[in-house]
Formats: sequence, C-alpha cells, structure tokens
Amino acid sequence: MCRCIKFYLSKLYTDFFLTCKIFFPRVNFKNKKLLCVLGMHRSGTSALMGLMNHSGLYIGEQAQLMPAAAENAKGFYEHNKIYELNEWLLAKNNSHWSDLSSLNSQLPSKRSMLVYAKAVQAELKKLFQNHDAIGVKDPRLCLLLPLWRRSFSFKKIVVVHVVRHPKEVALSLNKRDKISLSDGLALWEKHVISQFHAANLLDSIVVLHSNLMRQPIDEMKRISQFLQTSGVDAMVIDERCITEFISPELYNNKITQEDGLSPMQRELWDFCQRLSCC
Repeated sequence: MCRCIKFYLSKLYTDFFLTCKIFFPRVNFKNKKLLCVLGMHRSGTSALMGLMNHSGLYIGEQAQLMPAAAENAKGFYEHNKIYELNEWLLAKNNSHWSDLSSLNSQLPSKRSMLVYAKAVQAELKKLFQNHDAIGVKDPRLCLLLPLWRRSFSFKKIVVVHVVRHPKEVALSLNKRDKISLSDGLALWEKHVISQFHAANLLDSIVVLHSNLMRQPIDEMKRISQFLQTSGVDAMVIDERCITEFISPELYNNKITQEDGLSPMQRELWDFCQRLSCC
C-alpha cells in the first residue's frame, strides 16, 4: 500500500484501535471461521453475498435477514440484528455511515462498546451453533470490523473486498440518498481506506463490482479457489444459479467519463484495480 494511504489510515484510526485493545477481553470462538464481505454502500456487497449464500455459505436463517427493498429487490443478504447493532453503536458515537468525520473524533463510552460486543457475541453464537463457517456482510463493518478483531478470536477470518468505481458509487448514492457527488466520492474514499485497514494482515481477495456484474461465473470461481486455499471450503459453484441471480439490468449508474476524482481517489482506485488482478 502506498505511503500516503498508510499515513491517512494511521492519522484516522490509530487511537480507535488502541481504545478497542484496552477495552475488550477477547471471546474465543474456537475452531470457527468467519468470512466477511467488506465494501462501501452501493458497491455490490449484496449481490456478492447473495451469490455466496446460494452457493452454500451460511449467513443465517431467512427470518434473520434484512428483507428486500426497492433498491435491492433480490435482497440484502445481511443479518438484520447485526445491522441494527452496528447502527446503534455508530449512533452512540454520534455518527452514521454517511458521516465524513473520523470515528475516533468522539468514541462511544466503554459501556456502550461492551454492550455492543456482548450483543454481537450472542448473535455470533447463534450463527455458529450448527456451522463451523459463516458469512457476515454489512458495509458498516468497513468501519467496525476493528472492534470485532479486538473483541473476538476466530480460528480464521477471511475477507472478500468488493470495490466499485468511485464515481458509480457517488451517482448511486445521489440517486438513492440525495448525497452530493462530492460527498459521495469522499464517503467512497473513507470506506475503501477503512476496509483495507480493517482487514490488515488477514487473508483477503479484491473483487471489482464491474467484473462481478459482467463475468460472475469467473469471479465466483476465483473467490471459491481463494476460499479453499484459505481453508474456508464453504461453497459449491452452480453456474446456472449464478447466471439466474446476476442479470445485466442489475448494473446501473455506469460511468461514461472518468473525470471528477481527486488525486487520492484516483490513486486508491488504481490500487484496487491492481489488487483485483492478484
């Protein structure tokens, strides 16, 4: 990772990591494996987790998952209680996923973080009850996964990063949430930097949203191979299921021009593209 990104990460998150380390005795999920899909909102995390779930990855029972909505007609494939807990902790931090300030500007109280950790622990125990490996997805985990790593110990954590072109994300956020294009780009930058920092030293793979939409079978085979190599053999690829789930009309807000990115955003996007070829 280039030097300026390292500096930015350190400036934003060092205090947050240290605070988590001080506050949390780790809970040991012995012999359990956690797969996290990390990505900025509107980046294809739901599509990817849907494909992985239909390929055999356990993410919870249907009643535990967030219901589908107009913006994600095929579903979010997101554990509803974990989403609610993530929202709750960010609110305790006087924050929200769309907040451009750094997380450690006003840390939640020790009590709030302990309440959060215990509640997440209870949900993870339910998910792991009959499964050795589970998948978890929520874009807020780009910001909050460091707490999980300080709070819980797993046999293995693997991360699948989903990254979409920043301008496409900004256009989608503007359409859905009326967020300005400049703020949308800044939120993309914050979340992408956060997700790579959160997954530091973990087995990870980078998937580009455009590749997932255009060649889903190839991308799913690449992910499956990565998971097998990482010791998380939790999926069986069904090509017909993949082509039925991913359809061209799901790919909206395609860009026609590359302009409008800051030098940092351009460098970060180029970095993600290089990683997606690994």
